Amino acid sequence: AKLALDLGNRVVPVLLTWPSEGRVEQYFGDENNAHLSGVMLGNDFLKKFRDELATWPNPPEVHFLAHSLGSRVALYGLEQLNPTPFLTTLTFAAPDVDRLEFQSEAPKMLDNKIAKRLTLYVGERDIPLAISQRLHGRHTLGESNRGRAGQAGDLLLALSHNNLEVVDATLADFSPTFHSYIQTNRAVLVDLYQSLIFDKP
Repeated sequence: AKLALDLGNRVVPVLLTWPSEGRVEQYFGDENNAHLSGVMLGNDFLKKFRDELATWPNPPEVHFLAHSLGSRVALYGLEQLNPTPFLTTLTFAAPDVDRLEFQSEAPKMLDNKIAKRLTLYVGERDIPLAISQRLHGRHTLGESNRGRAGQAGDLLLALSHNNLEVVDATLADFSPTFHSYIQTNRAVLVDLYQSLIFDKP
């Protein structure tokens, strides 16, 4: 609701939710819920939504924004779609997704034309993602200990694709958990607004 208010009346928001326990001790249950919710999202909503828009003579632009563990819901949902043009932009903010998985999947979504442009917002000090990284215990020898895609901005810069942008929001978040910049920081919101409304990377 706050994002819709901040972005103004040029965006019609559609909110997609999924069941989360919201507690660290239930984290792996949330992961399972995210996977199941993503599959249902793709099969039960996104396919129908995409097919309905295809019947419109002048379909609107569709922008998809996912945050934190919801990024996995988005990834699993979009995996259910055939490679047909659907989204104008796909934005992941502080995604709680394994970095190597994201490095593999993001270019595929662009090559398959699921989205015309993909933007990734990351923050090096993100506390929930640091907890997620510790819970998963994944650390590749010789690399920085930032194994979640939402942490690893410098490591993800190696991704090579004309339509993929990585935005480092490390210094833009002053919230207690450094996890909410996409909702609270004006500079990030201005960047997001320009991306969605004016198609500026």
